[in-house]
Amino acid sequence: MKLSNYEIDLVIEETTTTIRAFSRATSKGFFPDFFVSNVNTTQSTSTSGSVTEAIGLAISTPLTSADGADIFQGTAEVSAITDTVAIADALAISEAMDDAVDMRVTVLGDAFATVTGNAIAVGIDSSSTVSSGDGADLILGQAIYRGAIGPEVNATTIGIRGGSYDLGNGNDIVRAIASGGGINIGVQDVLIDGGEGADTFELQSGTGVVIGGGGDDLLLLEGSKTDYTFTALTSSLGVSIQKNGTNLTVSDVESFQFAGDLAMTYQYTDLFTV
Repeated sequence: MKLSNYEIDLVIEETTTTIRAFSRATSKGFFPDFFVSNVNTTQSTSTSGSVTEAIGLAISTPLTSADGADIFQGTAEVSAITDTVAIADALAISEAMDDAVDMRVTVLGDAFATVTGNAIAVGIDSSSTVSSGDGADLILGQAIYRGAIGPEVNATTIGIRGGSYDLGNGNDIVRAIASGGGINIGVQDVLIDGGEGADTFELQSGTGVVIGGGGDDLLLLEGSKTDYTFTALTSSLGVSIQKNGTNLTVSDVESFQFAGDLAMTYQYTDLFTV
């Protein structure tokens, strides 16, 4: 699909999904009492819900924009919420013949709610191609999870999943943000070609191929340089970058930064020195 002939094309999509688990517990007691005190009863219930997948911008057919500063942005947010209500009622009748009887009845109600399931948020999900033309273009995929994580909820966030991105000539930016989940992945199985220009690839983590092209390009990843293993490749400024959860094949990128130490900028040859 060709978007327009205007200088700026905007493709912005946002999806927000909330899963709510609700529990209501009611406990009631009726006590005809003969010299008995401090009676307790407890009733509890629990319910659960499941979160599936939220996608901000889904791309299933080729997108082509004209020259200019174009924006392709997808944001997905998943929230897990629990609500509990406990109600306790007591009705006590004393039929004791001794007026000195001390009659106390206590009824307790407890409510528990638990969210269970798999929560997946994907900022941009593509099975096709994006060609943004010349100009300073922005590709932004943002995935956010808000809520509890643990044995009950497996939360995964992915900034940009899949697709091929041809950014043309210009100072372009690709930014992938994934946060809040037990597993946060910047990019997954992407092919990014920056073309000519001083491009910036803020990818956080993940898998794929990055081609900087002409110009002084910058790749920004999470963590510190010492977290990664770098292997030189035969392609121009080629390097394989690996750590747990990250496997990137990169070429023609001149500079590198790591979020854990933004004061340092590493050149290509610096990657292979201790």
